[in-house]
Amino acid sequence: MGLFDRFKKKKEERVDYSNLTVLDIEKGGMFDFELSTWMVQDEYTYDWGNENFSKEYKISNGVDSLFMSVDDDDEVEIALLKKIKPRSIDENLPETIIKDGVPPRKIDFKSITFLLDEERPGYFKPIDDDEEAWEELISWDYYDESEEYVLTIERWGENSFEAAFGRSISEHSISNILPNPNRELPE
Repeated sequence: MGLFDRFKKKKEERVDYSNLTVLDIEKGGMFDFELSTWMVQDEYTYDWGNENFSKEYKISNGVDSLFMSVDDDDEVEIALLKKIKPRSIDENLPETIIKDGVPPRKIDFKSITFLLDEERPGYFKPIDDDEEAWEELISWDYYDESEEYVLTIERWGENSFEAAFGRSISEHSISNILPNPNRELPE
């Protein structure tokens, strides 16, 4: 490899940090949101079928730990969520889902009325999992009338449930996106 080839390779390896978007966020990276810098601690992939994938990130600003879901289906949809106990929504929620096969269409939680928007069967895996160890789940997404607040309920297997509560945010509210400084650059 000649000297010119080395410079050419170095130029190709440069990342244009000014053009990174929410879709470029990765484990080990950082971004700013609401006057706080958030570190991406973990990254997960959801496969909803028909070539429809979404990402979820565990993020922390040193005080709070949240989950950020990013779905790019026609338009980028982002939600910041905090995991909650399914029984905090309704003490009989797991039993209701097991008995009926689906959760209620309408849920009142934290003085907010949520309506079922979508049921999505799919598969989940952590991004670091090199094996094809996908876990099957069903996710139910609820929104309030303004579509600002989000409530999700997930069923894993027959008797395991998870839930999260949060709000939708705009793509433009996230800034200063930086990639993982330790990632390997392409050869």
